[in-house]
Amino acid sequence: MDAKLNMRQARDLTLFAMLVKALGISKLVYAASMLCVPDLVIKTVQEKIFKFLWKNKMDKVKRSVIF
Repeated sequence: MDAKLNMRQARDLTLFAMLVKALGISKLVYAASMLCVPDLVIKTVQEKIFKFLWKNKMDKVKRSVIF
């Protein structure tokens, strides 16, 4: 996941393109729904996704709104 996010971040995509690419997250969610995923793993994935979304800057939208 880190490698894919780093590749996409280097491309400097628009927000729309990033959201389209985020559909790939659905694959991760589908697989995780079948398993018992520890809270630490969930928090780590969420942090990586938000860092990717906002390009390692401060959040522009509250996370609670995005969830």
